[in-house]
Amino acid sequence: IVLSDHGEEFWEHGGLGHGTSLFEEQIRVPFLVKLPGNAHAGETRDSLVEIVDIAPTILELLGLPPETQFQGQSLAAVFGGVWDDDRIVYSSLFLEQRAMRATESAELKYVVNLSTEEQTWYDLGADPLELDPLVIPPSRGGVLKEHAARIASSGSQGLHVLVTGSLESGREITGQLQAPEIGPFVLDYPAGNGEVHPTVDGVEFSIKLSSGGSSPTGLAEWQAASGEPNYADLKLELRPDQPVRLSLELDGAPITPSLVHVGQRGMHLSLEDTDLHPMQLLADSDTFDPIRLPRVLGVYIWYVPGPDQIAPEGLNPDVQQSLRALGYLQ
Repeated sequence: IVLSDHGEEFWEHGGLGHGTSLFEEQIRVPFLVKLPGNAHAGETRDSLVEIVDIAPTILELLGLPPETQFQGQSLAAVFGGVWDDDRIVYSSLFLEQRAMRATESAELKYVVNLSTEEQTWYDLGADPLELDPLVIPPSRGGVLKEHAARIASSGSQGLHVLVTGSLESGREITGQLQAPEIGPFVLDYPAGNGEVHPTVDGVEFSIKLSSGGSSPTGLAEWQAASGEPNYADLKLELRPDQPVRLSLELDGAPITPSLVHVGQRGMHLSLEDTDLHPMQLLADSDTFDPIRLPRVLGVYIWYVPGPDQIAPEGLNPDVQQSLRALGYLQ
């Protein structure tokens, strides 16, 4: 299997290179396959596929069982000439202060710029070069928009504690979270600057906002030069019906409510002796994409429900209304 990780633009839309947009010239890649016994040699297939399909394809061709964590689907049937004409594929760009997502079918494409909240539609059948965006969103485009939201939220279920700060801050936030039952948790931050550990009744964590100094990989230098946001995201899976206690300290002193932003509206809240209820913290994670947040010290707390937690039955009207506003319920 021979392929590329991205395409290149050569002035098709006024630029050069890659990592600047989600136009077709940057997201379409070469894809060549030699099958065992030269099966289907010399043939081509006109089907939408994704790079995440490669791993499950290899497993099926080798007669190995599928892995549930893989997000793609095997292309063995496509090689045999059978594919889904209605398939929707997904692409995204998060680089150098750009945050974009796109989904497309065989004839239609949807692009959302999270930094500007601009939404763009293209009729790929009539406008394959993407030179004339549609003035009015197409009636059949809702499926593409919903697919983008669904893929983007995949893996984000749980309670989030997001810490942002300027690269030169050099400050430390420590905290403890207590809940009757906590599932898997992860802290997305460079090793050595952030730690999270289980306790008897929850977890404790520390986050040292980096100073932008030198690093073995050059990541800190690139981050400082490109203006990328500095942030740490702690995610914990927990039941939506259990209260949570969260205590935070900034440089050894209780954090002030003005630095804390809770739920979709980002309300300031004193965390001292306060029970947080996950279903009252519902939010769309796009709201807290670091690209869109101020480059100042802040803590953002919200909850993303899992698909098995959003059935309208048994939810009070206020929660139902919040879920509908966020796109979790129709």
